[in-house]
Amino acid sequence: MSSASSWPTLPALPDPATRAVLGSGLLEELSYALGGPFHFLLPDAFDGNLRAMRSVLEGAGVDGFVYFAKKANKATVWSERCAANGAGVDVASVGELRDALGGGVPGEHLVVTGPAKDGALLRLAVRQGALVAVDALDELDAVLTTGPAGPARPACRSATPTPRAGTPSSRSSRAGTTTRASRSPPVTSTRTTPRPPSPEHCGSCSARVPKGTAGAWPSCSRAPVSRC
Repeated sequence: MSSASSWPTLPALPDPATRAVLGSGLLEELSYALGGPFHFLLPDAFDGNLRAMRSVLEGAGVDGFVYFAKKANKATVWSERCAANGAGVDVASVGELRDALGGGVPGEHLVVTGPAKDGALLRLAVRQGALVAVDALDELDAVLTTGPAGPARPACRSATPTPRAGTPSSRSSRAGTTTRASRSPPVTSTRTTPRPPSPEHCGSCSARVPKGTAGAWPSCSRAPVSRC
């Protein structure tokens, strides 16, 4: 087994703003005053990274919308920078959603993700017009029956096909920044059809939908799934 010292390394990206802070003596003074560890954050770097991400999407011809994952760093300054730059925030709890709203991010620029979303989170998301990533049909029911607070915006999470034996998995991490390729129209917060028996699992959508009736459910932000 090779030692950690033999692993390949990546050079640090030069950043004049970071070097200026490190060489100013300010961090030593803050460490003494605070008496413990702390983070120093550079909002201008966040703005630059956001511009770079949008440039890549534009260069690839993708009509994308960037969401910053609130859980990755809970500092309020990131929500404020998202609001100032017209970016979105990915939240997974009532607290994260409220913090993002408090930072100035409008509800329509929020996306709610995560498993087992509770009723309080769904009600607040619908009331604020947030996009809600739906992981299962029962969760879709919960989104569409939260009450008349406003139009619900559910979106099916894309499921990665199970790879065959001997092939690498193409599953990607949910952590960090996510993008949405298209905006989903809102649907009313009511069920349009009763639940049919024996649902089939869709190969392109993580929800379970009735075979042959993909277009009957107002759940996907995309066109009806062809594999259903």
